[in-house]
Amino acid sequence: MKKDTEIIGRIKNSLSGLAFADVKNASAGGATMGAFILGSCFIDYLAGFYYGHRSQKDDYINFANKYLKKYGGERLYYSMRNGLVHNYSVERDFVFSEKGIDGPHFGKYKNGKIVSNLEDFISDLEAAMNKYFKAIEHDEELKKRAIRRFKRGKMLEVLR
Repeated sequence: MKKDTEIIGRIKNSLSGLAFADVKNASAGGATMGAFILGSCFIDYLAGFYYGHRSQKDDYINFANKYLKKYGGERLYYSMRNGLVHNYSVERDFVFSEKGIDGPHFGKYKNGKIVSNLEDFISDLEAAMNKYFKAIEHDEELKKRAIRRFKRGKMLEVLR
């Protein structure tokens, strides 16, 4: 049991202290699009622990539908994950904003796309992560899946 507790601690540290911290650091450093890209990658990373293996398309979509409902899993997957992460562009759905300059988060921009405000996006990611952390403490199946992914060596760690 102690070993499982240590593993969960390492997972939480990797998720919050490394991956999510990078999203916040990119934003603080002025790398707006970098923060959005890392945020989308972070969703993939969370989904992988939620499902216990390297995240697949349906895992990303289903995780987003559960923990980031207002975004819509498919919309996030196709616009941010595929469009932004792989092509550094978004063909549909979103325009990106800082500090609500282009309208309120999830408001409509003049071109009809949805405004995604970086600060709100980061806040929503943090809330999703914290909900997942709470769930993993009370759901043995979720805990087993996270540990299974950890044991397969699918975790980000930096040696310091």
